[in-house]
Amino acid sequence: MSEESVSSDQATGELIASTLRVVTWNIWWRYGPWKERERVILSVLQELDPDVVCLQEVWQDETEDQAQRLGEALSLKPLYDRASSSGGIGFGNAILARWPVSKHDSIELPSSPSEAELGGRRALLASIDGPRGQFDLVSTHLCWRLHESAWRQKQVAALS
Repeated sequence: MSEESVSSDQATGELIASTLRVVTWNIWWRYGPWKERERVILSVLQELDPDVVCLQEVWQDETEDQAQRLGEALSLKPLYDRASSSGGIGFGNAILARWPVSKHDSIELPSSPSEAELGGRRALLASIDGPRGQFDLVSTHLCWRLHESAWRQKQVAALS
């Protein structure tokens, strides 16, 4: 039997169906009615029951850690990366994961002049030890202004 005629089932065994539920959400820092919004976000996440959550505009100060609070409420392990701060309140990305994070890193992304004034943009990268093996995940918040498409393209290129 030639190698070409061997099916993938014969070469690797029977495929096992599995699902990975991933949610990404820009939770909009502490703008507007953030306490009410956080309760709604938590309620939706509890209903969705994700395995991993990528969050943007997560905040942290000396006494409170939003990623930690949401992670505990969802029984997910939090990982937070501060990109900048305003008035002593951190602003960044987070990953909440059902399974252990075996390694993680944070990289600075190219930033437009308007973004650089605010501290720039970052990406949080994690390798997660899921039940079917390790997988990589990135949580980032790209430039958002409509006219900054070229900067978003540079930011995405920096992730590869």
